[in-house]
Amino acid sequence: MVGSSYFYKFRQTSPKPPGAWVLCGPFESYEAAKADRQNSKQWDCELTSVFSASSKADAEAMPPV
Repeated sequence: MVGSSYFYKFRQTSPKPPGAWVLCGPFESYEAAKADRQNSKQWDCELTSVFSASSKADAEAMPPV
């Protein structure tokens, strides 16, 4: 997509209940977002897949998948 940025969402799962989803990004490339997402992986969190959106507002509105 031309003019798009890349994002992913993150949330803590411990302690229970899970926290709110937090938007991470924007990143200029899929590779940069993927690398940052990989560095964020921990046993006590959930991460969405990397996705593209035309703006931060559009990314925030997307449901975590």
